[in-house]
Order: sequence, then structure tokens, then C-alpha cells
Amino acid sequence: MNKKIQILHYIALNPGKTTKEIASKLNANQKTARTYIYELSKDKKITSMGLHKWRLCAHISVESLNIPPEVVNPKKPWEFAYEGIMNMMRTHSVPQ
Repeated sequence: MNKKIQILHYIALNPGKTTKEIASKLNANQKTARTYIYELSKDKKITSMGLHKWRLCAHISVESLNIPPEVVNPKKPWEFAYEGIMNMMRTHSVPQ
């Protein structure tokens, strides 16, 4: 999925986010995100809420975008063990 579509989907699911927040969340260059946001605005897919915040245009619904569900990978057994060890190290300090 290209960045422009990712930005559109992110704005659809998170209205009111700023250009900087969108770029940060999607690991995109801020200038690139700004360019895509400008193009989406010109195409009448998103509109400004002021103060560089964005939302979908009124004539577009979130359902019409066919946004794929986010796939969450289940943790592996060793990831649980690692987290447990890290938590023990944080809570039980060793005296020196």
C-alpha cells in the first residue's frame, strides 16, 4: 500500500491529527506527508479543520474506503519470557 493511501486511511480513522502527527505515526518524511496531504485535499478527499488538522470530506465515508483491518502478530513464547525478565530487573534492584 502506498503512502498516500496510508495517509488517507490514517486520517479517516484518526480525524483531527496534525500533519506532523500523521508523518510521525506513519514513519514518513514530514515534507512527503505534507505533499500527499495537499494532493488529497486538492482531490477533495480530505479537508482542513484549521491549525493543520485534517479529516475526511463530508461526502466520503470511512466504510467506502475499504480499510483493511490492522494485523496484530501474536507474541512468541520467548517474547513473554523476555518481558518477564525485564520487569523483574526493573522492580528488583540489586544492591551494590
